[in-house]
Amino acid sequence: MPSESDKNRRMFSSEFYEDDAPSNEESDRPKKGLGVIATIFFVLLCIPAALLTLIGFVFIFTDKSVIPFLLFAAALLVVLPPMQMVYINHVPPLRFRYLNMFLAVVLMLVGLTVFGSTATSNKANQPSEPTKPDVPAVTLNAVQLCNTLTENTCDGDYNLFTRDISEIFIVGTPENFAEDTAVTLEITYSDEPQTSTVVKNETFTTPIQDGQFQVKYTPESLPVGSYELALKSEAEGFEPVTKTFEVWPNKDWIDAIAGKTKPEVDTELKAMRLCVDTQPIAAGTETTASFSDRCAKDLDTFTSDVEVLQVDVELEDAKDGVQLTFAWFYQNDDGSWQEVKTKTIDLELGLRGFLYSLRADFVPGNYEVLAMLEASNRPPLRHTFTITKSE
Repeated sequence: MPSESDKNRRMFSSEFYEDDAPSNEESDRPKKGLGVIATIFFVLLCIPAALLTLIGFVFIFTDKSVIPFLLFAAALLVVLPPMQMVYINHVPPLRFRYLNMFLAVVLMLVGLTVFGSTATSNKANQPSEPTKPDVPAVTLNAVQLCNTLTENTCDGDYNLFTRDISEIFIVGTPENFAEDTAVTLEITYSDEPQTSTVVKNETFTTPIQDGQFQVKYTPESLPVGSYELALKSEAEGFEPVTKTFEVWPNKDWIDAIAGKTKPEVDTELKAMRLCVDTQPIAAGTETTASFSDRCAKDLDTFTSDVEVLQVDVELEDAKDGVQLTFAWFYQNDDGSWQEVKTKTIDLELGLRGFLYSLRADFVPGNYEVLAMLEASNRPPLRHTFTITKSE
């Protein structure tokens, strides 16, 4: 039997020494709840320890550091339930179950700390990407449109043109353009809202002349309608430039719009259809009909035996006193347009659409009908059609 002084000098409690161990009857009596709770905690700690051990193993190959793996693996071994019997028999301090848990948590926290510091250190030691030298942006300023040049530049910025002009100049002030800076000109045409067609897409490799940006658009034809012009480039920092312009049938319309003699209106033209009118009307006259009789199908080809054509225009926000003009044209052999009939009518409040029928001698050829609000802020609508010789 050890003396009382020997017991005081022992590092651990007497239950870890055989001479002071309790009797079999007392030691075999289970402590209520302690084993189940401890086992649950061990299992719960095993899950993060196992995941961290796997991460640490991968970390060996990515960042060439083995320390986090060893710390996470040690934490896993400390709380792994099958290892508890080994600790009971060979490592007396780890017989305390909650000491195992505390040690495992400490090992995981230390491993995470080492993990983070190593990753940060490796990232800091990586060579930084070389910084690109500052390149001044290529820009194009003060872009103007015109159909004639004065001393190699436009005398103003125009957005209204007649369809009989043969060329439109685009000029601007370039900044930081190199000799090989290419610029692409794209022009989109719209004869009705929400319908558009690209009519020009050309890249100019030498758009700079005498220090001035200058390109020329020479269309084969310039139909009435709305246009959007875009200048694009792959040059460093270049911001696309967009301009809009409208084409009208004659100079009278342009002068009236530019001179503000036509009012601004809320009414809009949304769409236009063309069809054969089966209602009999007198020769050389025109009629209107209710919107419920609108064209069931939009057509663009008719035979020369057709007697009456009907144009159907969809309106939005119609107001009293707003005027709508229909203009019919025939295309001559030289490409010019000859007026067939023009009619201006007064709209009424809330009108959703308007139908206009025309009886005429439609000879074979190409035609167009324009719908134009008498306003300075609404573009025209255009519908083309062909008359073929009847058999």
